[in-house]
Amino acid sequence: MSPNGSEQDARKKAAPAGHEHGASPRLPPAEPDLKGPAAEPDLKGPAADMLLHAVRGQFLHLVELAGPARQNAPDAVHQMRTATRRMRSVLKAYRKLLDPPPDRLEGGLKWLAGELASARDAEVQAERLGRLLVAASGDQTQSEVQGQAKDNGSGSDRHDGGTAPDERDAGGTGSDRHDGGTGSDERDAGGTDGHHDTSGGAEAEAHDDGGPGTDEHGDGTSSDRADGDARPDLARQLQRQLERTVLPGAPGTAPAVRRLTSELAEWLDAGHRQVVLALDSERYRQLEADLEVWLDHPQLAPLAFEPARQVVPRLVGRQFKRLRAAARSALATPEGTERAEAALHKVRRRAKQLRYAAEAAAALSPVDVAALGQAAHEIQGVLGEHQDAVVARQLLRRVAARAAYDGEDTFLYGRLDALEQATAQEAVSRFHTLWDRYPSAKPKSWGKPWKPS
Repeated sequence: MSPNGSEQDARKKAAPAGHEHGASPRLPPAEPDLKGPAAEPDLKGPAADMLLHAVRGQFLHLVELAGPARQNAPDAVHQMRTATRRMRSVLKAYRKLLDPPPDRLEGGLKWLAGELASARDAEVQAERLGRLLVAASGDQTQSEVQGQAKDNGSGSDRHDGGTAPDERDAGGTGSDRHDGGTGSDERDAGGTDGHHDTSGGAEAEAHDDGGPGTDEHGDGTSSDRADGDARPDLARQLQRQLERTVLPGAPGTAPAVRRLTSELAEWLDAGHRQVVLALDSERYRQLEADLEVWLDHPQLAPLAFEPARQVVPRLVGRQFKRLRAAARSALATPEGTERAEAALHKVRRRAKQLRYAAEAAAALSPVDVAALGQAAHEIQGVLGEHQDAVVARQLLRRVAARAAYDGEDTFLYGRLDALEQATAQEAVSRFHTLWDRYPSAKPKSWGKPWKPS
């Protein structure tokens, strides 16, 4: 056998199926096989296998959730947005494996996540207001009420990683409330900022992570649901909570409670309308098609054919360095300022990006990489709680200003704002504690071949 032949054989063994060097790319099948994600990537296999496994798992999850999201099923928008953002984060973290970079896909995923943002933010704030009003009617703090909700199995804990299907499989999508909650990355570029947008997605490009899209898998009834039936389960739950707690003991607060409830109902409705418009759009259909084609024959860089155990740790390490730089900057910023809030939000984004990159690679080295992902998840949750409190205070102040203009009492708004301020301060303190015990920046196997036990 000639030397050239030996080299070609070696490359074929290292390359993922269908991506051998020198081979003509396969054309996408007329009906792409979307039965399920590929098997777990092999420890000694090429880095491309790990990347494609993670992206395909999230894409399948996205397709499955489009129908439920159009029908406003509980938690569907949240999970769909999480899958969207996971794909985008993984593609960005492992860009060095791709040539050319998939800018079109990343742009489409950014657009879609932004289009789903308003609906998810409204859900988060509606759930949050229910807990907050319970706290305001007694002596409990917001965190105590939230802890009771988790103990009782009620309420959705955005920080938990929860029970959503396929959230940890195939590169992970946990039912992590802060994957798609209020104060998300979409606001980094002028997103929702806690306020509903009735434009139906006309300003989609202002969002950092999202946009409109269509779902050809739905049953065609979403237009009926869009006419005001926005998460009736949340609306009824919130109303019952108010009737049991706040209104009986403090009848003078009824106008404020009704005003807040009305504001959130409008926000929920507008958010759902935006989701339906997005999932009915040509842009969403094109995004699905682009992802199918890319998964069938991705354009890979030479580095993608190197063993994952040698390549992936360095790429995950780059995400850690970005988180460390953001955390150091935040810790050096005076607390209680807008700069501090922005710095903490950046830490949260970096933690989320590290978490997604690490979880995509967790099968390769559970000890070294998964530990970093879990630690990043904890920071993401704590700072997500901080960001939710910031957005809730903005909502309360905006509604209180309108109430004052109409001559209504604003005491309740002040009480709620004080509770949220305390929640935000507690979250910052918890972040400091978490960062002090964060895993080392350089596990011994990083940048070297892994030697799993």
